[in-house]
Amino acid sequence: MCYEDVFRSSNEKSERLYQEGREILINFYHAFPDIISYKVEERFKVKLGPHILCDKIDRVDKINGSYELIDYKTSKSIPIQELKGNLQLNF
Repeated sequence: MCYEDVFRSSNEKSERLYQEGREILINFYHAFPDIISYKVEERFKVKLGPHILCDKIDRVDKINGSYELIDYKTSKSIPIQELKGNLQLNF
């Protein structure tokens, strides 16, 4: 199910947000034509010494022969006290 199926027709605010998001994406791709979305929500496994790290990368872009890993954060800021031991942020 995609955004358009769920929210687009629900109300005026959703329609306005949809159009704003669409415009932001169009402007982004016009401003950075060399960026290619190479992978989206790609799972990976990496061996680190005796350990295996498994996770999912939100997006991988290919830019001029290099790759950029993107991990979106959708939650609010985490208080400094909660950072200790948070392995996701440490990587």
